[in-house]
Amino acid sequence: MALWWNLRGTYWYLESNSEYLVNYGWRYRRGMPISSSIAESAVNEVVSLRCAKKRQMRWTDKGAHLLVQVRVAVLNGELKMRERPKPRRFSEDEKRDDRCQRVP
Repeated sequence: MALWWNLRGTYWYLESNSEYLVNYGWRYRRGMPISSSIAESAVNEVVSLRCAKKRQMRWTDKGAHLLVQVRVAVLNGELKMRERPKPRRFSEDEKRDDRCQRVP
């Protein structure tokens, strides 16, 4: 029964995520990279340096994870930065209003 349960779970996972799974054989036959170990190693080195306990300013594990999530979303184009709001232009009447004057 456990074997059936595990096979069913595996089948469901593969079926549900088929559009996200990478066909490594296809990539390998075309000379495309099949490993991201170099990039992952570089990221791990940077993150581990910022999370080191001997640093004055260091990241928490949660902070590092959240920062990476935001960075990935930016790189994937899933996170658009807001435009800065334009400063409000006051009319002459509003400029003369006492409420808009600076307090000395």
